[in-house]
Amino acid sequence: MTSTRDVYLLAAYQKPSPRNAHDTVTGYKVVDTINFAKVNNTGPQLQKSLFAGDVYSDVKTVVVPGHPKADRLAFADEYDPDNETGIVYNVTLIRPHSNVTAFFAVNTKATLLKGGV
Repeated sequence: MTSTRDVYLLAAYQKPSPRNAHDTVTGYKVVDTINFAKVNNTGPQLQKSLFAGDVYSDVKTVVVPGHPKADRLAFADEYDPDNETGIVYNVTLIRPHSNVTAFFAVNTKATLLKGGV
């Protein structure tokens, strides 16, 4: 079922590690906010064809207007951009079309249900 949600497009950047001043860790900052993006849960059959037989517990297809770039995605109701906390989705596949872009995104905390090495 298709729903519409507000989506943050996130880009990676390096920031100082809170544990060690000499190290850096990767953070994700909001580079764009898309209002009313179309979001679908991606079913197991499509996941198998996209991810070479792997099936995850939480995969979404997010369709946004234009051709934006993103390293990761987050939904506005699940992520706090000021503290960089909440649920983040890895962008695994990007499909640009004539006037929209489809992102296939896997929840970073999703479990692999079937497949894998």
